[in-house]
Amino acid sequence: MDIRIGIVQSMKELDVELPDDADRDKVMKEVEEALTGDGEKVLWLVDRKGRRVGVPASRIAYVELGTPRVSASLVSAPPKPRDRLPPPPLATRRVLGVVPARPDRPIL
Repeated sequence: MDIRIGIVQSMKELDVELPDDADRDKVMKEVEEALTGDGEKVLWLVDRKGRRVGVPASRIAYVELGTPRVSASLVSAPPKPRDRLPPPPLATRRVLGVVPARPDRPIL
């Protein structure tokens, strides 16, 4: 699941890829707890590589939570069979007589 955090007075966003087993409701609750209350709170997240990311709650402008990731093997469709083969090279088509040769040159 991806989470995007906008930072106050900054044009940059912080993108964090959370582990696949991250609970969306739990993450939302952690964000809400960091944004409410007194004092200087820090929102701590752990990305899928195990790195800890901390953002001061007073600097958070917005938070976007993405949907949980679905395995690519479940999403991708099987390859479609080719209806026809690509045309052969021009030289082969001349030999087969598909493309007429120039009148001043005979077909070999």
